[in-house]
Amino acid sequence: MGGVADRAARSGLTVGGVVGDVRSGVFWIIPVFLLVIAAVGAGMVAAGIRMMRRPPTVHRVPIDAVVVECSMTRPRKVTFDYPAPDGTWLRATRYSPMPQVQARQGWSVGAGDRVRVYVNPANPVDVNLGALGTAGGFLAFFLIMVGGFMVLVSLVWAPHLLRGW
Repeated sequence: MGGVADRAARSGLTVGGVVGDVRSGVFWIIPVFLLVIAAVGAGMVAAGIRMMRRPPTVHRVPIDAVVVECSMTRPRKVTFDYPAPDGTWLRATRYSPMPQVQARQGWSVGAGDRVRVYVNPANPVDVNLGALGTAGGFLAFFLIMVGGFMVLVSLVWAPHLLRGW
């Protein structure tokens, strides 16, 4: 016969006798892409967990502070007063990218509420709102969330994209 289909069948370019089947071309890119996405996501989760578990470089002491002002925008801008080691009161304003600044009985803080802050005893003006209140803490949280999402998406879509392989 000598038709296009016969030549393609003799050259091995068909799968299941169908010329141009998606499995015959570059469809191998999809599973490799899903594996790369899953591996990168798993690496991001591992890096984020490692960053969260890393001990702080500066020893900090937990102290209860009194909120003076708190904005409800994102990130939250919190102004608070806290006691210094010498007994004087200091005022600081910090941004909290996560909703970790909350009252003990509710989700939002207002003037007069007490919050936990962490102070460097060697330098009392060095204060933060906790591990997630720092840039490194937020980056670790971000890596865990985005990496987990990447792993989840690649694992959920793999059966749908590879159906019929």
